[in-house]
Amino acid sequence: PVPSWRRLPPQLSRMARWTVELYGVRSVGNAYGMPAARLTGARESSAGDEFHIRWAVRRVIGLLDPSSGLEQVVIEDLEAVPSADIPEELLLGVDMAEYFGGVHLSTAEHVIVSQLKYSTRHPDTAWTAARLAPARDPDGKSVITRLADIYVAIKAGNDVATVRRRLTIQLVSNQPCDKQVAQTLATAKLWLDQHPGRCRSADLLGVMPDQQAHNDLKRLWDISRLGSLDFTEFLRVFTLDNLGQSGLATQEFAITAALGEHVLDQPEGASLQLQKLVRDYALPDARGQAITRATVLAKLGVFREEDLLPAPSQLRPPERLVQTVDSRILDALERAPDRRILVHGDAGVGKTTAIMALRGALPEGSVVVTYDCFGGGDYLNAGQARHTDRRFCLQLCNELAVQCRLPILVKPPDDDEVLWRALSRSAKRAAGLLSAQGGRLVLVVDAADNSAWAAQNASEDSFLGPLWRLIIPTGAGLIVTCRTHRRDDLGAPD
Repeated sequence: PVPSWRRLPPQLSRMARWTVELYGVRSVGNAYGMPAARLTGARESSAGDEFHIRWAVRRVIGLLDPSSGLEQVVIEDLEAVPSADIPEELLLGVDMAEYFGGVHLSTAEHVIVSQLKYSTRHPDTAWTAARLAPARDPDGKSVITRLADIYVAIKAGNDVATVRRRLTIQLVSNQPCDKQVAQTLATAKLWLDQHPGRCRSADLLGVMPDQQAHNDLKRLWDISRLGSLDFTEFLRVFTLDNLGQSGLATQEFAITAALGEHVLDQPEGASLQLQKLVRDYALPDARGQAITRATVLAKLGVFREEDLLPAPSQLRPPERLVQTVDSRILDALERAPDRRILVHGDAGVGKTTAIMALRGALPEGSVVVTYDCFGGGDYLNAGQARHTDRRFCLQLCNELAVQCRLPILVKPPDDDEVLWRALSRSAKRAAGLLSAQGGRLVLVVDAADNSAWAAQNASEDSFLGPLWRLIIPTGAGLIVTCRTHRRDDLGAPD
């Protein structure tokens, strides 16, 4: 018979555990470097593997969303660089760890550690206390024991308050949570929230509403192998909220829908790329590596983050900024029926300076996004053109993403009309978010006559034509500046 994962070398035990323990396969073949053996339940193994991968991909996509705060995802381990102070056998229940607001256990604002389970044959079988903590568990393989071990490992290097604040330990499964267990844990958590000090498990058992709840909680405590105080602390960070997840097809749909915010052409292909990325990082030779935003971008064909902002503003405010004309500009914008105005004047009269002073005249929580058509004089240099639809829309979409915490546009579509629709959606979402906070969104295109001239010089179209047709949403405004003698070159409507 094939040896159990507990007797395998560490680099093989992880992959073997996926099949042997997590997905219910009783023997594994030489795909994991072990002697060939007949596979049983191969379909179940494959389905469980796919669930693990797809769930991880959905988490990884969060790296592209600035509002998520997610900074790295570690597959099949707790930390990218395993700590020598944590016994490896305490981490056998870790399938994935998500780090928010930091990349280390000691500095992250929040860490979510997950164990995943999937059932093809019995998707409706609920997770009862007996399944979470079977009475006969001599080897400590039960779900609750594995998750309690994770708590013990993390608690060893951190104080109780830090663990409470930063840690979540969860079971993720397509199978639902038993209603009795859900009610018992909800009652326990409510009581613990009302008692922020260290609590004894016996005291918690004493407030259970009925004998069944008492018995279920006592079973979880006994099988967890935790002490009285540690068990109540474990319950504070333990959750079953992600039980009852949808099946594989719906998981794939969720991936494609989420990627559709970032990859406007063929998100299905991007899904396959990210699934391969997660598979690669689950292999033993990937240990010591974490999936970061840079990793995801590279897999999607973006190798430098600055390529996501291809035309950054080169405008620098003067040391002494004198606000003179911005109130007139805002008054004109307020009166404009289509929420857009053209500001023109001779060179050197202070158009750009006035634009840079706008932010101070807007309500608190407002955002000004400026597209700099001059670019410090580089707009005519090869590779630095700022007049194309693609560069303009990508820059503004991702400026809005950064400043308003919207999804980043990773791969712009080949069709310019689709790209303009993406910009329109981003502007509408940003304006809505800012308006809800009492703020306002102002889009500024500064020195637009330079883009008009550059396009004419290159015998190309500029973004200015479609820009005038762009619908400016409620709560937003568009300001375009140019020199007076070139204003007719912009093709602005009367």
